[in-house]
Amino acid sequence: MTGSHLDLIVPRGCRREPDATADGPWELRKLARQQLRIGVDFIKTCASGGGGTDKEAPDVRNMTQEELDAIVDEAHALDKHCACHCFTPTAQKMALKAGADTIDHCVFTDDEAIEMLVSEKKPIVPTLMHRSDRAIDVRRRIGTSEFTLNKMKLLQPHTKETFQRFIAAGVTIAMGTDTQLDPEMGSNAGELEIYVDYGMTPMQAIQTATKNTAEAIRLGKETGTLEAGKYADIIAIDGNPLNDIRILQEKQKIKIVMKEGKIYVDRRPGHEKYVIHDQDWAWKRI
Repeated sequence: MTGSHLDLIVPRGCRREPDATADGPWELRKLARQQLRIGVDFIKTCASGGGGTDKEAPDVRNMTQEELDAIVDEAHALDKHCACHCFTPTAQKMALKAGADTIDHCVFTDDEAIEMLVSEKKPIVPTLMHRSDRAIDVRRRIGTSEFTLNKMKLLQPHTKETFQRFIAAGVTIAMGTDTQLDPEMGSNAGELEIYVDYGMTPMQAIQTATKNTAEAIRLGKETGTLEAGKYADIIAIDGNPLNDIRILQEKQKIKIVMKEGKIYVDRRPGHEKYVIHDQDWAWKRI
């Protein structure tokens, strides 16, 4: 909507993309229909402000319930998934009432939102790496304002507390990212380390990136677990991530990558096979 999320950072100077902003249920229905017409697989919308807004806990309502209902309804009408950016408990409850499929980036929550998440069995996509010290360093290198960097640091204890409340209550966690500058391609396993640091077992963390995520995006019948009849999507690791989840971040320890039963990467001696050679990833920001 006009004046939502990123609009709140520099209201008079925020860039506005054509066909990305609308107001009122029918305008938003039309915008969702336009996106669905050109073939998108997912709709994502925003029910609250986020990390770049002024307040520490910005309970800023982006849309009315009717507007959010309209977007989710249009996605579901064509059997598409609708994700919702929900920074606050108010946003989480609105998204759940609308029937959103995944609830993303939750920094704050409350008992009512948690109870709704558990009863409706809706997955949370926490994106904790996006607010980690590593992410702050990436942002600092590319010139992000100190205001935003300080805000990212300020939010860390809230993300930890909220995540721990979710796992204590039995909320389903699905690992994912935001459309941002961090984490960089190939570094998502760092998210699992945070999950373990915050109280998950290594196996629970791995399942957030396999079983839970496949189910969250409606692919649970095709992939996500090793079962007869599912795609053979497998990696072979030189080591045991159940003993140290960080091993998944060591690319050279990933010896085999198999997709649908076909090996695409093989680092075993005498079996060298690569889709993209390791040196191709040795890039840096200038």
